[in-house]
Amino acid sequence: MDSHSKLEIDSAAYEHFLSLWELGKFEGQRLGQAFYNHFRLHRLSDQTPLQ
Repeated sequence: MDSHSKLEIDSAAYEHFLSLWELGKFEGQRLGQAFYNHFRLHRLSDQTPLQ
């Protein structure tokens, strides 16, 4: 992956995530933690863009 490339998430997927957040589906998680887990960002082979 190019170190200058940006990660993008579809706006509909983001809105869906926010609706799940508002419904309390990520109980016990902070917003950033829930976001990371929901979009399975741990599966990225190159974690550099997340920093």
